[in-house]
Amino acid sequence: MKLKFPAKVTVLAAFLPVAASAQIASDNAGNYSTWPQTANNGRGFGNWSYNNTTPNGGFSGEFLGSSYTSNGGGINSGNGNAFGFYANSGTFAEAQAIAPFSAGSLTANQTFSVQMQDHFIGDSGGQEGFSLQNSSGNDIFQFYFNGGSSDYYLNVWTGPTTSVQVDTTVGYTSSPLTLDYSQGSGDTWAFSILEGSTTVATLSSASTGDLIWENGISQADLYSMNGGDLGNQNDNVYFNNLNIVATPEPSTTVLGAAGLATLLLLRRRR
Repeated sequence: MKLKFPAKVTVLAAFLPVAASAQIASDNAGNYSTWPQTANNGRGFGNWSYNNTTPNGGFSGEFLGSSYTSNGGGINSGNGNAFGFYANSGTFAEAQAIAPFSAGSLTANQTFSVQMQDHFIGDSGGQEGFSLQNSSGNDIFQFYFNGGSSDYYLNVWTGPTTSVQVDTTVGYTSSPLTLDYSQGSGDTWAFSILEGSTTVATLSSASTGDLIWENGISQADLYSMNGGDLGNQNDNVYFNNLNIVATPEPSTTVLGAAGLATLLLLRRRR
């Protein structure tokens, strides 16, 4: 016997978002009254770890502070703070804060997102950005700005010690950036850059031809290397709003909608 779906059930199946994006992890500076600290007060991230080095003198570290300055608007949480980083006055002075993913490595259709505001790089040879790494701390994917450059760059690590530099063609800005790394199937990836609410670049393994060497991204390393001076707020780099979300494949959503429609039809026939 051929079944016919009532019109209202068909419409419901077509438009109801049965399998919406699910948030796996979330953290922001509003969860803290002091920082840096070991405990992660967010959800879905493990304890923070830090690597602050000054091999040739200088200063480096992290702090809670406002990202609002004369150079542009901010990425502050409700408490008026973001995660701030300073590193200055010594070659290779570097501040790093590492947030591991409690659920393990990113899987297909999962996206890591972070906001970054890069006010100024005060020291020659400075660099600010973040790396996505495996659990051993090996780089897999990196976004950064080099002092003296015009654009933001990616490093796509095609092997444990080899990488390909990719020009995003997005020029330096002191405006807030939202950065989304999406894990595809296997070693494929996609990356988008939003300035404010406007998408200014979308790159992927398909567009660059570069696959990541390992599908094992399990932590985010936020850093500043000779990037700024704690005494001058305009020289610091700020991060905030770390998130991991899972987006179902379109086929999953369609199957979920069809299943719901069938269930509603069976209930109607009883």
